[in-house]
Amino acid sequence: SQATKFAARFDEHRFSALPAEGDAAPVMACQALATPEDAARDDVYPGWASGVMELPMGAVKGSESTGSLTMIFFVSSGQPLSVELALYPSDGTVVVDADESRAVRFQFSPGDQFYVSPNNTYRLENRSTTQPAKLFFCMLRPVADEDDEDD
Repeated sequence: SQATKFAARFDEHRFSALPAEGDAAPVMACQALATPEDAARDDVYPGWASGVMELPMGAVKGSESTGSLTMIFFVSSGQPLSVELALYPSDGTVVVDADESRAVRFQFSPGDQFYVSPNNTYRLENRSTTQPAKLFFCMLRPVADEDDEDD
């Protein structure tokens, strides 16, 4: 029998820096319920992962494709309307060099929630010059139904 983690205390989180854009402070994130070993395995948390992301003032989480994932975000703290989501036009393929001029932008405040659907490219930025922002996220990944494999 395999033991899995079902609860995560904030003081146990182990944050790591995400790739940064320019000279901005790095965005810090962690998968709250997955150990590094578990995060690499699809059989432990086959359909989802969750965690916390901290964006210092002026920080940017660089553009990234969701691939087959659905990303759900909850803005926990920060300056009102300072968390910016940029969505880039996509034809279902990974956008390698995101065209900033074609991005659709949305600003969010603490208490707001948003999601990015599969096969889209997105970028997050904390536009505040006075407050860091904290977001909770959940990544949902499709799980093949055994009945579907028989088709």
